[in-house]
Amino acid sequence: MTPHTDVVDHPSRRIVAALPRPYEEAREHYESLVPEVDIARFRQAASWPEVLEVAEVNAPHGFMRYYRGDVPDIAEVGRELDSLLARLLELLDGGVPPQLTP
Repeated sequence: MTPHTDVVDHPSRRIVAALPRPYEEAREHYESLVPEVDIARFRQAASWPEVLEVAEVNAPHGFMRYYRGDVPDIAEVGRELDSLLARLLELLDGGVPPQLTP
């Protein structure tokens, strides 16, 4: 059993890339150049040469998009989870670390 509630910081490195235009325009341009991966076609491939062939057709420049996440939406979810966690800790009489209080 953990005797008390605490917050542990995990440092991370973030790369901030300069964009030649506003974020939405830059994202749309990137997505127009880099196709989304066609998972169904890859699953149909019966051999490694077929996988390479699908990749060549799917990604003529050698890049495919495997995931698209909306960062502002994720950040909002994080803030909401912090407040829900703080409320849960209050209900459990565990004490709320100052990092979770608004």
